[in-house]
Amino acid sequence: MMRLRALRVAEVGRFSDPVSVEKMGDGLNVLSGPNELGKSTLMAALKAVLLAKFDSKTDALRALVPNIGGTPLVEAELEINGKLWRIRKRFLKSPLAQLTDISAGVTLRNADAQTQLSALLAGPADLERFGFLWAEQGDTLKDISDAAVGRGIAGLLESEIDTVVLDARARSVQEAVQAALTPLRTGSGKPTARGAWALSIAALRDAEKLLESAAQRRSEQQSRLDEIAAAQAEREQLMAPVAVAGRIAAISATRARLAKAQEAVLHRRLADEQRTGALAKLQSAEQAHASLGNALAEHSRLSFEDAAATEAAAALRARHTDAVAALAAAEASLVDHNTALARTEAELVIARANAAASEAAMIRDQLAERVTSARKSAATMARARELAAALADVTEARIAGLRTLERDLAGFEAAFAAVVPEVTIEISTGATGVVRIDGQQVTARTVVHPEVPLVLEISGVGRITVAPNPVAVSLEQRVARNAARHAAATALATLGATTLAEAEVRLAERQSADAAVRESQARFSATAPHGIDILVAQHADAALRAVVSSPSKRLMADVAVAVEAARNRQSEAAKALRTAEQVVTAAAAELVRFEAVSVARVDRIAALTARLIGQPSHAALRHASEQDLASARAAFLAANTAAEAWAASLEGSNQTVLSSELAAAERSTASAAARGATLDRTIATLEGALRTAGDENVEGNYVRAQAKREEARRRHDDIETEVNALALLDASFSGLAIAGQAALSAPIRARIVPYLQHIFPGATLTLGDSLVPAQLERGSKSEAHGQLSRGTREQIAILVRLGLSKLLADRGAGVPLLLDDALVYADDGRIAQMFDALELAAHDCQVIVLTCRAQTFAALGRRPGSVELALAPWNPHQTE
Repeated sequence: MMRLRALRVAEVGRFSDPVSVEKMGDGLNVLSGPNELGKSTLMAALKAVLLAKFDSKTDALRALVPNIGGTPLVEAELEINGKLWRIRKRFLKSPLAQLTDISAGVTLRNADAQTQLSALLAGPADLERFGFLWAEQGDTLKDISDAAVGRGIAGLLESEIDTVVLDARARSVQEAVQAALTPLRTGSGKPTARGAWALSIAALRDAEKLLESAAQRRSEQQSRLDEIAAAQAEREQLMAPVAVAGRIAAISATRARLAKAQEAVLHRRLADEQRTGALAKLQSAEQAHASLGNALAEHSRLSFEDAAATEAAAALRARHTDAVAALAAAEASLVDHNTALARTEAELVIARANAAASEAAMIRDQLAERVTSARKSAATMARARELAAALADVTEARIAGLRTLERDLAGFEAAFAAVVPEVTIEISTGATGVVRIDGQQVTARTVVHPEVPLVLEISGVGRITVAPNPVAVSLEQRVARNAARHAAATALATLGATTLAEAEVRLAERQSADAAVRESQARFSATAPHGIDILVAQHADAALRAVVSSPSKRLMADVAVAVEAARNRQSEAAKALRTAEQVVTAAAAELVRFEAVSVARVDRIAALTARLIGQPSHAALRHASEQDLASARAAFLAANTAAEAWAASLEGSNQTVLSSELAAAERSTASAAARGATLDRTIATLEGALRTAGDENVEGNYVRAQAKREEARRRHDDIETEVNALALLDASFSGLAIAGQAALSAPIRARIVPYLQHIFPGATLTLGDSLVPAQLERGSKSEAHGQLSRGTREQIAILVRLGLSKLLADRGAGVPLLLDDALVYADDGRIAQMFDALELAAHDCQVIVLTCRAQTFAALGRRPGSVELALAPWNPHQTE
């Protein structure tokens, strides 16, 4: 995170005399003034001190020299990640660069300063070269995709893509790939072959056609040979004596099987009718037998269950009677416990009344102790406040300032000791009074460190003047050292001390007194939160109540325990009553359910008994049913056996099939004779065609065409592999660039939206390939950036910079945004909306606005949190 805190210039442009802009805030800063105030000069000076090398001599640096001549001197103070740095550069004559870590007091010079400054402005590794964001006069109306506007937003974004995605070496490789790919194909969407690739495709196509023709002729020849062999084999098989005799025998056998099958069909039909009747009788006997068995089993089971149910019903009725008795007992117990609880609670009321006197006496004693404690705390607090008032001038800030002065003074003294000579004078025996220093006699060994010319007088010898090097100790350094001494002495006098250690002791006393005030105040507030008078009145009231009431000897705690016990017993009795009610309800419901089941069972037994009345015994009934079933089953088995026997005799003897087989055998005999004659004609035709084509070398032509096709394919595959490899490399490089643009475009667009809504509610902004404004969409209307008005293009350019500043701030690399008369074409309504956007952006980054429209921008400078900047005189020696 970077902030600009101050900018100072001397002998720069119209600023022949040194001026500065100080105390720049974290958020919105506004410097307004008339034309020729020097705002653009300040912008140029800031860019020079940050971006130009101190020893360069460019035209831009020469343009900084005032008309009357001079040596441009620029100084800026930057806060970078919470640390304060000062960069000073002098250009052209006696070039100089100084970078000072203000908190550490360490200064780098020239090349070392330039290197360290570049590192500070680079930011994190993934956001290099984002030192500042600028928007100067006229920049906002230029096409920021133009490479000439390198200092604009496009230059920053495109350099980011180059660094992160596609550096210069990768681009040179891609250009070489494209140069090799261009002679071989055209286009990128659906590429068309040309050059060597197109020739290899044509040669392969011709070779494949030649091979296809040779293969076709070879296949035709082989096909004729195969047809002749197949026709000869078929004729031999078809006209063999065995085959002819077989066809005749098949006709006779099929005729005999057909006659036998016709007789068997009649017998099978009669057997099927007998089996169907036997099956119906068997099914009827099985159903009667099963129904009788089920009725007998159900009657036996229900009779047994009815006998067992009589005992269960008696047990359920007994349980219900017991539950009703338990319920009555629980109700009586609850009444008794309610009576006992009422009696015990009455005793508790009496005990509380009797205990009031004891409680009042205890409160009286406690209040007496609190009154004594509060008076002690008040006295302690008064004494501590007197001591703190006596040490009111001893503060942390003054002690910290004194420490800083002591460190600065020690640094001055150390610097002076390193460059000021040391003069030691030894006095020989008997030479006392012979030597004088600045008129004062030297009587013993003396060591002096002259910072100004020092005169030694030796009687009988002469005068010796010791003068320090005027370059080593300048007048400014002496003035600064003396100022530090004076400031330290003044600070010690203010603190009532003679040394820093004594001042720190007084600070410790002040802090101890403050702590004592806070501690005694806390104790007093805890003891008497409403004041000591209220506390005394409460004590008197408690004492009066303790005298009026007569304390009881019985402890109220015993009565309270008895009440609690009585309540517990009453609660247990209530629970027991609810449990008894639940048991009675459950027993009654179970008894009702059991009696309903018993009634249904008795009804079913009666029905079964009525069905079986007048019948022989159950065993006799079962035996007769089993005999009927066995007879029906035997009759069905006999009929089924007969039907299956006739069906087996008909297997493979279907009359329709046999008739078809007879007709087929007769047709086969006639067809064989016709087929033999056709095969004789086919063989003669094929042998004639073979004799006609015998002079052509079909096999040799096929082998030569195959070799030529393989050579053409190898050549084509080699060239196509090269084209595919080059195309893959080109697509990979292009994909990297597109991915880099997308990676930056999405977060930048997301951060532009809040600012865009202030100016164009509901609108969206599309960024082009170079990450610059392309389309503004408002509702259903889409407008190209170049077709927008000058004012709208200017405002969108500012909004894009605000979005980029938000992106950098979110990534921990926030940098200042400087606008130099950037809003030239905005009307009154739009400029107020732009002010809102700038104020919103100032929450995330430092915004510095330079403008000549003082009246219009006055409202921006007066917004909460804004800082109105002004030019002030500057002494360059104060910050050296």
